Amino acid sequence: MLGYRTSERILRGIERDRKLKQLRSNLLLELKKLFPSQLRVVRLPGQVQRQVVELDHNAYVAIHLCRPSESTMTGEPRWVLLSQPREKGLAALICGCDERLDGITCFYVVPNLGDFIEGCKIIGECHPLLRSGRRLQSLSEFYGVVKEIVANWKPENDFTVKGDVVFNAHTLTVTVGGCEVFLPGNAAVIFKLLVNNAGVVVSRGMLAEAILAGSQQKPKSSHHLDKHLTYHIYVLRKKLRQFRSRIVRAKGVGYTYKDDVNVNSRDQIGVQRMANVAIRQSSFRRLHEDSLPHASSPRR
Repeated sequence: MLGYRTSERILRGIERDRKLKQLRSNLLLELKKLFPSQLRVVRLPGQVQRQVVELDHNAYVAIHLCRPSESTMTGEPRWVLLSQPREKGLAALICGCDERLDGITCFYVVPNLGDFIEGCKIIGECHPLLRSGRRLQSLSEFYGVVKEIVANWKPENDFTVKGDVVFNAHTLTVTVGGCEVFLPGNAAVIFKLLVNNAGVVVSRGMLAEAILAGSQQKPKSSHHLDKHLTYHIYVLRKKLRQFRSRIVRAKGVGYTYKDDVNVNSRDQIGVQRMANVAIRQSSFRRLHEDSLPHASSPRR
């Protein structure tokens, strides 16, 4: 259109997409060089532009290049994971890109994205999805790690039931007393550790170590780490709302999770049924996907 000038925002978006496309192309070429006889790049039925990786003609792996998002308050990197509906249920290689989109800074292999991604999600190093898989030190580990993770994955492993609390390994949403509660990454890590040790005081040191285990950003001092932990305990209690009293402070030592004494056997059965339904749905979806026609190689 005469006189029309493309906005800076649109131009930045075009340049961002170009760089991500180039990174993806380079990544697939590198994988084919590393594993020429075990790996090939294919398209699933209905895919036009995107491709997935096929290993040994029987395992498919989705490839997700995630552009950077704003870091957390403590400086931990985060990325944007976009939805790809045709790739639900596949194992995935999740790649975190640097700020300028000139390279990839980290690789994670996760067993199954399931229904986790709808639209887009912001994920960080402490997100349960990444913690459910394994971080690669280099791409040379890709084949071995994928084969191991796919072989060991079972739908029921995604769910953990403790009292009236249900965890899903792939999401930050937990169910407490029948209510869904969304927990930020580090708050979810703390809550899971406390619930798994219900009735036992977990020291501040152990809680801090759990947070640091999934983070590449180390605190500047022990004082900074202590404030970091206190902040996440505050966030956890705030998100739990009516269940916040279950997080009990042991002054000078740490924290403990106190089970709700009002939970009766009928409630326990109801929570277990919820978890079993989710597991069966996940198993059915996997069987359905396995029955789909095998992907064919791209046309030359």
